[in-house]
Amino acid sequence: MDRIVRFDPDAALLEVEAGAIAMTVEKWLNERGFTLGHYPQSMPLATMGGLVSTRSSGTFSGRYGNIEELVAGLDVVLADSQIVRTPRTVRSATGPDLKQLFIGAEGTLGIVTKVAMRVFRMSELRWFGGYAFPTLDAGVEMVRQAYACHIRPAVLRLYDATEAASLYSRVGAQEDSPLLIVGHEGVPRMVDAERDCLAELAVRHGARAIGSEIGDAWERHRFDASWLDIGNAGATRLADAIEVSAFWPALVPLYRESMRRIVPLCSRAMGHYSHFYGTGAALYIIFFVEGQDPDDAIRRYEAVWHEVMSATASLGGSISHHHGVGRARAGALASELGSAHVVLKALKRALDPSSLFNPGHLGSEADA
Repeated sequence: MDRIVRFDPDAALLEVEAGAIAMTVEKWLNERGFTLGHYPQSMPLATMGGLVSTRSSGTFSGRYGNIEELVAGLDVVLADSQIVRTPRTVRSATGPDLKQLFIGAEGTLGIVTKVAMRVFRMSELRWFGGYAFPTLDAGVEMVRQAYACHIRPAVLRLYDATEAASLYSRVGAQEDSPLLIVGHEGVPRMVDAERDCLAELAVRHGARAIGSEIGDAWERHRFDASWLDIGNAGATRLADAIEVSAFWPALVPLYRESMRRIVPLCSRAMGHYSHFYGTGAALYIIFFVEGQDPDDAIRRYEAVWHEVMSATASLGGSISHHHGVGRARAGALASELGSAHVVLKALKRALDPSSLFNPGHLGSEADA
């Protein structure tokens, strides 16, 4: 289940079996001058079907979009063994987009077996850089204004001072302030113009250019998740990342409220914004807990999740931006979906009445 099925470079379309590892697919495409444009941190481990089923996002989403914008078609096996093949189209107005039923469904409605992806020619130039901001508020406001001015770099990641410390240390920078990592790509003239426009906005908001070295260091380590191994090494230690999303007015309050609630529970907590839109962004909360014993560690861990979910709901955000729902968010899903939850349950009853697929996920059991 990991083969390349078809590649049409003229149509910029790739069809691949769902078990293919995303990084393997990316390298295959790179050898032919193309890219997926989809680079989640899990890329070396994630399957193409897994990225579809969790409704994933990648670090270059500012340029290429999220998985739901990149999938051109799916093959799915239903609970009654029917094989559904959604049309492969550029765009279509032939009713609802049925492939979207399975993107983010976490395997509850069917098993994805093939994925048709829109792919892209590799860019002529990529440039990464960094800007130190006086405050997190100033960084958020600068990015908001950039989007208002239609400046949309491929990569924008705004780190709080705590998380930025490790990036500064990689290049020996003596900084203790929020950091914006920027990535521009395209033909050289476009890269230069976009970089100049963003730099002007950044300086106007009190930022100082750190240079390309820190951006290149970020790019080299962007798939490194060793902090998870370190943070979970031991029976009394747990570490995790929680990503949520919110509209612009709530982004800074959500960060502050989340930190206010979870810092007393954690040995360390930090965060960054990524995956920006004209309306808002995703907020990542990374946290480490150390308990007096394993039970205390689990209690703290679960309390952190509860507090971030609660803070997000109170400020009108979404409890998941791109990691799906799984078990950790299951209890908060019905509240976020509200009256729309009945649609999800009806789909489950229609497509999987015996609840064969991934029972217990998305709160959509057929008999619920």
